[in-house]
Order: sequence, then C-alpha cells, then structure tokens
Amino acid sequence: MTNSLEKCSVKQNCAHRYDCGWCEDYSDYQPYDIRIKSPRQLKKKEKKVAERKIKKLADASKRGKANRRNGRAAERQVERLLNDIGLKAERTPLSGALKANNLIGNMKDKVAGDIRITINKEKTLRVECKRNIRSDAWYRLLDKGVIHIDGFCYGLRWQLFEYLVHGVLPDEQPVEVEDKRFKKLHSYFDQDDSDMVVVTKPYSQPLIFLREETYDFFKEEYCK
Repeated sequence: MTNSLEKCSVKQNCAHRYDCGWCEDYSDYQPYDIRIKSPRQLKKKEKKVAERKIKKLADASKRGKANRRNGRAAERQVERLLNDIGLKAERTPLSGALKANNLIGNMKDKVAGDIRITINKEKTLRVECKRNIRSDAWYRLLDKGVIHIDGFCYGLRWQLFEYLVHGVLPDEQPVEVEDKRFKKLHSYFDQDDSDMVVVTKPYSQPLIFLREETYDFFKEEYCK
C-alpha cells in the first residue's frame, strides 16, 4: 500500500479515512470538499495541462508552416505575373527565412523585400508580398479605379497596373482617399522600407500599392 494513515495528506477530507490501509496512491479518495485535491488528482491535472500546452504548440507550428507555404506560393505567383507583363522581377533569396529567424542583421539591404524589380539595370524596386484573406475592403475600394491615399501611396487593381507598365493611364483621375484606417498597409511598407506592396488572396488577382514617388516613376518611365 502506498498510502498509510501517517502519510495520507488528505485523510481528514476523505470519507474513507478509516480504510486508508486499502487505498493505493489515493485511488479510493472520496473528498467531502471537492476543492481539496489529492496528490494523485493534482498530478493528473498537471499532466493534462502539459498535454494541452504541447498540443497548442503543435497546432501553432502547423499554422506557422502553412502560412509560410502560402506566403512562398504567393511570392512565386507575383514573381511570375510581374515577369509576364515585361518587368524583370526576381525573388530575394532566403528573405523570408532570415526574417523569420531574426538573422538579417547587416544583410538588410541585400535581403530586404520579397521580390526585387530591376529597371534599366540601374533602378531597383523592393516589393513586399502579403497574403491577406481579410482584404475584401481594399478590393472593394480599388473597384473605383486608381486610388490615391493622400501623402502615402497609390492603389490599383492588377489590370490597371499592367496598363500602367504598358504605357496606358486611366482616363479618370485617381480617387482621393484620406489616410485613415490603413495602419496595416503602412506596416507592410515599413517592414522593409518597400517601394511596392502586392496584396494577394485566394482566387483573386493581386492588388498593387505603390508609394507616391514609385507611382510617379512608373508614369515617367512607361507613359512617355
């Protein structure tokens, strides 16, 4: 028997306290006050808590891996689309892995941005790709055409960006929008001081956001 009258820590709260000699490892513990737990119950509770923590970490790890896979797939899609319309675009090697593990350090200038666009062998644009399944409001906003978030950036649907690269500007002037409720978009640009942000979501063409000076550059370069 693992418990005796002398060793039992909960005998005063147990309905079987006069039969302790038959109790093994608190297996016959029947409490008057259920708030008082036996060592066996406490150990079992600790085990369940530990198992839940392990499961939670495993689930988070699975979600993280899925997000990274989806992110890489989005980068490949955007790289292909940019090259298809005549831009020289190339994904930045190891950019995501170095960022995820905080290993960029002094290499920031070399690995900043998910994709680099090289124009005329002289100018390089940093492109940040973001997969955002909660971007419906941005998609609805850009249904209006080219939008100008005052003092910040221009936004346009993929088709209008393709027209821009091919030297065609929309007949309508950009729709002016106040720089409100775009905190997430600011964070995308600020992550690597990017010139351009491409937002994707499943089954939809990407959205393009260009810093004001980048939009002006495309106009001057391609719409002469």
